[in-house]
Amino acid sequence: MVRLVVTILAAALAVIAFPPFGWGIWAVVPGLAGLIWALDGTKGWWRGALYGLVWGFVFYGGLMWWMATLELVAAVGLALLQAFFAGLFGAISTTRWAQSLPPWRRWLLVVGLWAGAEWLRYRYPLGGLEWGALGYALGEHRWLRGTAAWVGTSGLTVLVAATASIVSAPTRIRITALAGFVALLLVGALFPGIPNGPEASMAVVQGATPCPFQHCPDERLGTYRLHLASSQQLPGDTFELVVWSEGSLGSTNADPTKNPEVAESIADEVRRLDSHLLAGSDRVLSEDTWENVNIMWNPDGTIQD
Repeated sequence: MVRLVVTILAAALAVIAFPPFGWGIWAVVPGLAGLIWALDGTKGWWRGALYGLVWGFVFYGGLMWWMATLELVAAVGLALLQAFFAGLFGAISTTRWAQSLPPWRRWLLVVGLWAGAEWLRYRYPLGGLEWGALGYALGEHRWLRGTAAWVGTSGLTVLVAATASIVSAPTRIRITALAGFVALLLVGALFPGIPNGPEASMAVVQGATPCPFQHCPDERLGTYRLHLASSQQLPGDTFELVVWSEGSLGSTNADPTKNPEVAESIADEVRRLDSHLLAGSDRVLSEDTWENVNIMWNPDGTIQD
């Protein structure tokens, strides 16, 4: 019972590592460490799977609570689907084989299992759902962004797993893992890997939707029109880049590559702004298949890519 309670509390702690709370590394590392502690010494892979599933359900459900504004079943279903991968992590790490490994190999296995489970979660079965990757929580800290430029979000996720897993590791491994963590911080601080070029002026347009928290006829077309109207309030010849939010274009009637009227209106606006425009869109491939597409316009109104 104690392990289960720790698992739930650890998952809740991991949630507040992300916005809007933004505790970052101070919550995400102990949040994963609590799960790893609960798994360490657990007898039976099915118990490990249970702890992983519980942790995942609380974490992903708490992190993506806004899915409930669509339907409660959507929030519960998504949380269970994402929790499956945490359950897989828990099941494998509590097998007899995994627990019989020498400390160094077990530590490497735990880190590798978490990274592998995350890699699978990003791609299956939905594809592209990286929200909840623990490395994103570290973006709350400026002093870690230089490191992110070298290893990316996936690298920071591995860093979180490597640091959190020392909770059940011998002292020598703890010292080595922490030394590696400090070394990566120094690399990011001394060689941030971020281009030191001239500043650019940018505007971000969040045009919203005509029917918040529900679906309505021609919703994407209405969303496009709201983004266009918001963009038209910007002064011309001021910005080098204007960004429209995810889902501001697309579907069957607001895709500028298929709707000439939409394409012409955006081209006119881009020429007025004399700016590049990057817009988040989607493209319908079939009745039940679509893909995310970003579209970039040149200042002369032509689509770059």
